[in-house]
Amino acid sequence: SPINFMFNQVVNKSGNNWTYSPLKYWPADQSYKVSFFAYAPYGAYTVATTGDPILDFTVNPDPTFHVDLVVADASEKKNLTKQNTTGSVLFNFKHALSRVGFKVEAVVDEVNNQGNGVVDNDSQYDKVIDGNTTVSVQEVQLIGDFHTSASINMNTSAWSSYSGTTSSYSLSSVSGDFEAVANNVTHEKQQLNTASEYMMIIPHATMGVKVRVKYTVTTEDANLDGDKSVVENDITSDEFAFTFDQGKAYNFVLHLGLTSVKLSASVSGWDETDHVVNVPLNK
Repeated sequence: SPINFMFNQVVNKSGNNWTYSPLKYWPADQSYKVSFFAYAPYGAYTVATTGDPILDFTVNPDPTFHVDLVVADASEKKNLTKQNTTGSVLFNFKHALSRVGFKVEAVVDEVNNQGNGVVDNDSQYDKVIDGNTTVSVQEVQLIGDFHTSASINMNTSAWSSYSGTTSSYSLSSVSGDFEAVANNVTHEKQQLNTASEYMMIIPHATMGVKVRVKYTVTTEDANLDGDKSVVENDITSDEFAFTFDQGKAYNFVLHLGLTSVKLSASVSGWDETDHVVNVPLNK
């Protein structure tokens, strides 16, 4: 049936009050029932005008503009009749997308061989980085096969009609996407992206996800030109399967493996021979 009571109505909060215009009034006839559905944030989304409320959603290609789409739980907001004068329709919102963030830690002189998305045991990585060395992260890229558009049924919370793909989303220090830890990675696991810079993924399962990270290892050394050595690294993980579930928040923990250059020495034995010198020379 067509929507005939409220449609894509903006609701704003002022102080402790939620307001909208034009104001609507409950049908007095108790046989007239109203079902409510809601989403946030309000945006330029297409909403179906008949049947179940279907919201067409598109992900911005730049993760710094990703939004946390939430949809109200409609299970208790269906077929409502007139409330009392002090009553209100309370919407319980749930996250409709998958959220991806990044944590980072240096793994110093430890075996760190799980390149396929399997979590290594963080507790063993307690070796600190030498005081002359600083590790900094410049960019993190999530590589895979991600949907750019899809439709969510606000009555069932189910996604469908997937379309469009993108191969990656990136965060960088240049854009200010990282916390201060990006400039001084330690052996302790810490959140890399800022609280406002999470990637939002349309829920789906994929057989191939990779994480690429660009980071620099800088060592102060007065014996070198410029008094330091700078090693730039651009590393991509092995590919691994992953399922992005609706309403789930994931942190990909980046273990930056550091192996110190170790030196040892040995001295070969003399190759000893005898050489006769006749003094004097008898003839």
